[in-house]
Amino acid sequence: MVAGQVERRLAAIVGAVRRPAVSASTDSNGGHGMNASTQRLIAAVAFAAAFCVPAGRLAAQPTPESMIAHMDADGDGRVSKDEFTGRRRPFEDFDLDGDGYATRDEIEAAFGTRRGMTPDSAAGQQGGEGTPGALSGRATLRELDTITRGAFLAKRVREDEIARGLIESNLIPEYPGDASCPRIDHIFGEPWQGPVSQRKSNATRHHGADIPARYGTPILAMANGVVVAKSGGKNGDFRGKQITLRHSPQESGLSVWLYTTYAHFSKMPEARIGQHVRMGEPLGPTGKSGVSSLRRQEHLHVEVLYSTSDRYVATQYGIVPVDGRYADVVALMRARMPLDTNAMRALPDAERHITIPHKLTGGATVPSDALIIWPYACESD
Repeated sequence: MVAGQVERRLAAIVGAVRRPAVSASTDSNGGHGMNASTQRLIAAVAFAAAFCVPAGRLAAQPTPESMIAHMDADGDGRVSKDEFTGRRRPFEDFDLDGDGYATRDEIEAAFGTRRGMTPDSAAGQQGGEGTPGALSGRATLRELDTITRGAFLAKRVREDEIARGLIESNLIPEYPGDASCPRIDHIFGEPWQGPVSQRKSNATRHHGADIPARYGTPILAMANGVVVAKSGGKNGDFRGKQITLRHSPQESGLSVWLYTTYAHFSKMPEARIGQHVRMGEPLGPTGKSGVSSLRRQEHLHVEVLYSTSDRYVATQYGIVPVDGRYADVVALMRARMPLDTNAMRALPDAERHITIPHKLTGGATVPSDALIIWPYACESD
């Protein structure tokens, strides 16, 4: 559009809007004028028309609440693919975990990217104050390949889970002989008959390890890292209150990006998304939030994921690394590569016994140069 055309269109619009406004107000000289709000309206409409901005773009941006209110036909507080009526963006942009439903949190994350907010800053706002620049690498669901989707998202494929390491590692943790440490009672990769399989026709595998401990026992960060996700146990999440840390290769001493998730806190961890935490720093107290069975004692459910990429997708139920892999927490205690479960299964019997690096209740770390430790402090005998 040339300058003359812009000027003529602006003049026509201003004149059209000014005419009805003449009878609406009177200036200090007894003449007719416009108040400030009318002038702002004229400017906005004139700009939109002059530069061909669609009229709908001048309206307030939709919110997760308004989108759910408009599309949620069955009133369950989320939008299914069948209910979705959006035209500008595909449903998959909002269904981040691929379970066929877009929740408020997923829609909010999608809107954050749409409005020019980086995904990282959107996550920081959702989690609290955050730490500017602490997060990087947030990806979209479209960046996950078929095997990653099958291994991690809602409609899981057992072959894909195995390909990404979700199978028993056959490793044996060796706890210190001179200290008492909370010990694993349900191992990584075992057939699992917990709340997950109760919602499915087929049994699943245990994605992490369970470590019982007394109610309120502090759960420790296993390495230096940054908080990338938190969940308060909404939407029936069987893991209850949980937090996920990301550990860079420099922080862990390994050649991959690590993600450690800690679940079933009795109280929501106070660390904010984007906040740095130190190895051995208490994250929160042990509990059993999200645990449906009254017979199951308080415990920590701990998961380890890793990838050579620093990119990850934040879904409703947890973090999914781009090209992600599962690892046994006992494999992580080796503090060296590889972490791959098949490689662990191939180790000679003598090498399958893994000594646990740990922090003592008195504060000392064993060994003193450890970059990765057990998620509970051990008490000297």
